[in-house]
Amino acid sequence: MSGPTVSYRAVLRVPHLLPAFAAASTVRLSYGTTPLALLFTAQRSTGSFATAGLVTGAYALTTFALPLKSRLADTYGLPRVLLALGLAHPVALLGLLAVTVALPGSVPPLVAAAVLAGLAVPPASSAMRAIWSSATEPGAARQRAFSLDAVTEEVTLAVGPALTGTLVALRGPQLAVLVGAAAALVGSVTLAAGRAARAQRDGTARGPLRFGAGPLRLAAFRPVLVAALGVGLALSMVEIAVAGRAQNGAAGYLMAALSVGSALGGLLWGRRHHTRSHHTHLVGLLTAAAVGYAAASLAPNLVVLAAVLLVAGLTLAPTFVVAYLVADQVVPAGHRTEGTTWVNTANNVGVAIGGPLAGVLLTSTSVAATQALAGAAALVPALLLLALGARHRPGVSRRSRTAPRARRPGHRATARHRTASASRGSSGDPVRSRTRTGRPNPPPAG
Repeated sequence: MSGPTVSYRAVLRVPHLLPAFAAASTVRLSYGTTPLALLFTAQRSTGSFATAGLVTGAYALTTFALPLKSRLADTYGLPRVLLALGLAHPVALLGLLAVTVALPGSVPPLVAAAVLAGLAVPPASSAMRAIWSSATEPGAARQRAFSLDAVTEEVTLAVGPALTGTLVALRGPQLAVLVGAAAALVGSVTLAAGRAARAQRDGTARGPLRFGAGPLRLAAFRPVLVAALGVGLALSMVEIAVAGRAQNGAAGYLMAALSVGSALGGLLWGRRHHTRSHHTHLVGLLTAAAVGYAAASLAPNLVVLAAVLLVAGLTLAPTFVVAYLVADQVVPAGHRTEGTTWVNTANNVGVAIGGPLAGVLLTSTSVAATQALAGAAALVPALLLLALGARHRPGVSRRSRTAPRARRPGHRATARHRTASASRGSSGDPVRSRTRTGRPNPPPAG
């Protein structure tokens, strides 16, 4: 299927986007390095992996604060929130290191420091997606942007643990924590100071901060969350099953094959011109993932398993690309930072459920059965989406004979676009009626 000639290079040539993208990727590198660095730091301080798991679990639980942080960004502007959290997060990490030195082996202060550090994680991923949305036209250009975003997130989350392992081997886990803190600080401050983020101030939702369901009130948005939750559930079960089968360092290479497949899938998906509905895409991608994960249970050896996981991984990044596109389409402009964050949060909830569930299944059944059930975990949300049908299905991809051109951040919409936006925002929903004026992943990822 031939499509419009909008290249990834053309998207990155939009003024001020490349510096913002580089800054956001720097923060994302800290997402990949910090959790593992905290695990080893806590283990060396307390001498217990159980306590270390408690510390990293407390850090991960703060991922549920991400929608609130994104709502703060939508309300008060990206620069303010990124700058405040970009400074607070490194300070909290330094405080955690101070606890390990001043109070070695003391668990409550360590857990409290981990919670503070997690709450202060800057939402760079959702901020970057809001910048992509405002700087590109709907259609091929925005699809390229979100594909590039998903692939980059996948790569940084794969590189981060490898970098942490190297730093721990060379100098110890404290250095890895400091590198993660530095990456968060430099990336957040640079992103907040850049013109792309500052242009978002013109689109900030006016009025005081409001609490409540927010984008969750939108019926067309909920199927996307079902899909994201299913992806996290299935992926965490696959990871546990692969670790149980490999029983050695080969598990890392097997999961790396899945990540490589995801990156390739995201790049290829972004280059195609799609005309089917987003609902159809989500059902198809989840079904293909279910088949791939279930087929992994039949792999006779680890080489074949790696190949199967690589193919199954082709569906991973495209699923998130479609989810981000739906969030961009159905969530009001002044709440898009929060909308894409809910996609990541739903995925993290799935990961939190799938990991322990897979551990129980692995103990009580077998590796093959756990892998097969991982396929079922991806198939169930696909069936739920089919059951929803046209009632609450996400929007339809727009057909286009010509490539929409990327536009500059803060570029004023044409009268046609303003009219279309006004008609979409007139549903009477209090979230949708607010006017705009200006993301395992290992959690928490912004």
